[in-house]
Amino acid sequence: MRILALAVLSIVPIWTAGAAAGPSVLGMRMFDSESHTRVVFDLSAPVDYNLFSLRKPDRVVVDFTGVEFKASLKNGIRPSRRIAGVRQAKRGDERYRVVFDMVGQEQARSFLLGPQGRRGHRLVLDFGSAAGNKTRTGRASPVRGASQPVPTGRLRDVVVAIDAGHGGKDPGAIGRQRKTREKDVTLAIARTLAAELRRRPGIRPVLVRDGDYFVPLRRRTAIARKAGADLFVSIHADAFRSPKVRGASAYVLSWSGASSEAAKWLAERENAADRAGGLNITRHEPMVRSAMVDMSRKGTDRLSNLVANRVLRELKDSVKVHGEHVHRAGFAVLKTRNIPAVLVETAFLSNPTDEKLLRDNRYQRRIARAIADGIEAFFRHQAPVGTRLAARNRGRQASG
Repeated sequence: MRILALAVLSIVPIWTAGAAAGPSVLGMRMFDSESHTRVVFDLSAPVDYNLFSLRKPDRVVVDFTGVEFKASLKNGIRPSRRIAGVRQAKRGDERYRVVFDMVGQEQARSFLLGPQGRRGHRLVLDFGSAAGNKTRTGRASPVRGASQPVPTGRLRDVVVAIDAGHGGKDPGAIGRQRKTREKDVTLAIARTLAAELRRRPGIRPVLVRDGDYFVPLRRRTAIARKAGADLFVSIHADAFRSPKVRGASAYVLSWSGASSEAAKWLAERENAADRAGGLNITRHEPMVRSAMVDMSRKGTDRLSNLVANRVLRELKDSVKVHGEHVHRAGFAVLKTRNIPAVLVETAFLSNPTDEKLLRDNRYQRRIARAIADGIEAFFRHQAPVGTRLAARNRGRQASG
């Protein structure tokens, strides 16, 4: 993916904390791509801010509290495909407002990043096309010193993209005894999980694959992004060299190495799935290594770990699990950029007992319910701002 840097204002190559009495905005950088536009505020320390959207005309507003601006933003930005301009103004003694004039109605998400290398604290804003003409207000990963953005307008459901592994010409793993095909098991469990989530107010599931057809790995994440997904859950039922390995497990993306031999084996098998369609995912690796991905990776990885641990906790209470901890491996399908993602191995088709269970509707319902419980528990604490679940969580905290 080609990324064009549109503007760089007051670049600060080396960060220094505590130079001022309070946090300061040291500068702003902006990047534009086909999928979204990213704005990065360089900070001296974590900031207290609110992010919200306004209509007629379309604007995205960031209100900073107790922050000093070391840079002027309004004259240095060039229009992008989504942002027409930017304005800034002080509002009273404590607040500073930055307004992005939008070309059209857009989603806006936010998160804070801590110091890394020569970069200091950063506030990152992502702008993308609105799904179904619904404005999505900013989502901030909970960080000490950051307030939760205040939503405006109509509340929405959180969106969970459910990815049934394999499909069509790619059957996935094959059971040792009954020749059960992974693609059939994953679709059945994905549909059951979707039905389970629909019964839970405030959550809207979206099936990446809802039939027996082939979907390339990169296309799966693109479908999730187009749906405005807040979470990506990939369902699998793989196999291992040893028939003794069994049980369900949860995986998150590893950017370095796999957490075990089995994890490495499974990732290599899954990443080879695109070859069934004559594709080569290695050609797309520059997208994964892009600067925009690197900047948001830390926050997304943190959320992925949180949801994976929640799901694993529920799995332990419902089915046999393989390992006590969340596994890590380089699954290509989990490279979802700024969407938290978890891969669930529902059991091993290479194990006779697990294969029998995976064919059982009762087991499929049990494991789908456990995954749904984990997802719901995750959003009980991490619901994006502007959603019904976030509003419900705030009400619960206020009454508590």
